[in-house]
Formats: sequence, C-alpha cells, structure tokens
Amino acid sequence: MSWLYDEAPERGRFVALRKDGRGADVFFRTPLGAVMDGDGNERLPAWATDAALVSWFEDAGFAFWLPLPDGMQLFYE
Repeated sequence: MSWLYDEAPERGRFVALRKDGRGADVFFRTPLGAVMDGDGNERLPAWATDAALVSWFEDAGFAFWLPLPDGMQLFYE
C-alpha cells in the first residue's frame, strides 16, 4: 500500500507529512469519510470524494500520510 498523496488515506487516525519538511499534522477520517484535524475541526465533509481529499491535502502542502495504530498517541497529544 502506498501512502503517497495520490492515494486517499483509509478511515481512522493518520499523520500527514508536509512536502517541505516543516513537520506533520494528525488527522482523523470518520467512518462516514469526513476528515477532521487534530483539534476536531472538520476539514472535508463526508460527501467529499477521495479525489477531492487528495487534492485538498496536496494543495495544503502535504506529500505523504501514514496510518496510526489504534491507541497510539504522539508526544504532543
């Protein structure tokens, strides 16, 4: 499975890495498909297509994403 920006992430928590190396952000994709940021703000609605999701992340400066295992917390959470 490729986690490049041209493939939409699965449901659940994932980390999106920035293209320029400035860091990463945590996101959550709900069971219905909405994308929430780490602060609980909806970034994309559930009805958005996978293509719209990929386009939004690329436009926002992200290049890769990686799934987070259930129960894993990052040091700043």
